[in-house]
Amino acid sequence: MLHAGLSLNIFKKWAPDKRNMLIMPGYCVAGTVGHKVLTGQKKIEIDKKTVIDVKLSVEYMSFSAHADAKGIMQLIRMCEPKNVMLVHGEKNKMKFLKNQIEKEFNVTCTFPANGEMITVRTEPRIEIDIDAKLLAGPTKTRNDDISLAKRMRPGLADERVLDGILVMRESGMTLLEPQRALRELGLVEQQLRFTTRLP
Repeated sequence: MLHAGLSLNIFKKWAPDKRNMLIMPGYCVAGTVGHKVLTGQKKIEIDKKTVIDVKLSVEYMSFSAHADAKGIMQLIRMCEPKNVMLVHGEKNKMKFLKNQIEKEFNVTCTFPANGEMITVRTEPRIEIDIDAKLLAGPTKTRNDDISLAKRMRPGLADERVLDGILVMRESGMTLLEPQRALRELGLVEQQLRFTTRLP
């Protein structure tokens, strides 16, 4: 992009000589020196003190390491994401690509501006194996547990409340019937009794 560094320093030295040639190997963001060169400007202001006369010849060669629209569509097809965020490119082209992605894959696609903060909403999915005895056991009817479940997920109907112990292993998580969990973990059930004295 000829924005800074060694490439900009070399450009400053070579630009005034028509015997030199500059080959731009990829996309340049609007406003950068590279973009100004590609659009044919003959006088380029680098900073308030430096104006460069551009006499060298300029060629553009598409040689970008970034994926093009076809490559992005192929990647989305392979990965099947729930959300896509485009972060590099021209606004109009990104808007077109966004519409294509949403139309073809039916996923949310955004292209935030530099510095813009966005929120990507996801639904976490946690898979838990459940002990067959726990599922076959009696349905709990404790109103406290049922009302808590409905408050946490409004719109629930006829949900069962299961009492169990969640055991985490390397292979995953399992909700076990309490007595089985105690046996497997080598624990002994303890009972606590709380009392309160009122004056």
